[in-house]
Amino acid sequence: MKAVILAGGLATRLRPLTIERPKSLVPVLNRYFLEHVLFNLKNSGIEEIVLATGHMGQTIEERLGDGQKFGVRLFYAEEDRPLGTAGAIRNCAAHLDSSFLVLNGDIFTDINYAELIEFHQKVNATISILTTIVEDPSAFGLISTDRSGRVIEFLEKPKPGTILSGQINAGVYILNPEVLDCIPQGECSLEREIFPRLINNGKPVFAYKSDAYWIDIGTPENYLKLNQDMLTGKCRANLMEGLFKEDNPGGPILIGEGTLQGHNVKIFGPTVIGNNCRIEDGAIIEASLLWDSVLVEEGVTIKNSIIASNCRLNCGSQVLNSVIGPRVSISANTILGPGSRIFP
Repeated sequence: MKAVILAGGLATRLRPLTIERPKSLVPVLNRYFLEHVLFNLKNSGIEEIVLATGHMGQTIEERLGDGQKFGVRLFYAEEDRPLGTAGAIRNCAAHLDSSFLVLNGDIFTDINYAELIEFHQKVNATISILTTIVEDPSAFGLISTDRSGRVIEFLEKPKPGTILSGQINAGVYILNPEVLDCIPQGECSLEREIFPRLINNGKPVFAYKSDAYWIDIGTPENYLKLNQDMLTGKCRANLMEGLFKEDNPGGPILIGEGTLQGHNVKIFGPTVIGNNCRIEDGAIIEASLLWDSVLVEEGVTIKNSIIASNCRLNCGSQVLNSVIGPRVSISANTILGPGSRIFP
């Protein structure tokens, strides 16, 4: 079975981290996020993958190539304008000749996809939808099923507080090829148009409930959480590199190649530090994520924050619960309070 990864979004919720790179290429444990997704697909027996790209699609193709170095075969279908989830899938039709897996490009799950494939075949579904339980489904699509697991209704992004918890669309599907014939040319939504139409037409659309790890990395908070969850073992992660230390206050840390530390540097986990960073004397880093080539000068404090590549934090500055985009210089003794987002 082939897989389609929808990787064409603008990733506006992750800005300023995605000012200069697509969401697929943000680092997770010092590897591209998409590498972790590809690794899990390969481990599930899926080695032919179509990347549905749009925004910065050429950058993705340049970085990932044909997929050989990741042990998979990558194909690309670039859209010249936003086509929506269904339209992007239709744009991949030339690469698809049988049932196929679809993944939204901003989710991560450590499920073995072979389980979903087996379920799809067992119930003879036209569409199978992976579902998971979240406390607040207001940002997702709520799904109602009958006792057999057949989907009977969609409630797309219910109002906050109206439903306290529920089974949501986890952004992972198996579609039979006939679904491609139901998608019109141009922009079209899988969730709002195609799924409800097929359900109303009596097509067998089933939900597969999973308790595997699942997260939407579309916000800086969740993106940082994924890095930390992988470090602490809350989800499977087999692509860690660099110097991995578990005996640290607060949790493990991962330090990339070529990173240098001065005297009396204190690093509290769970923290990831990228390649070729320099951490000078007396700096404190706690529960944070630093990308490559970050300079942290003397006496700097970083807590619960994300620092993108090629930033400079000058002496005595404090970065607290903040997100700093690439190539930013923070002046000496500056204090960035919670919720700060600094653009280049």
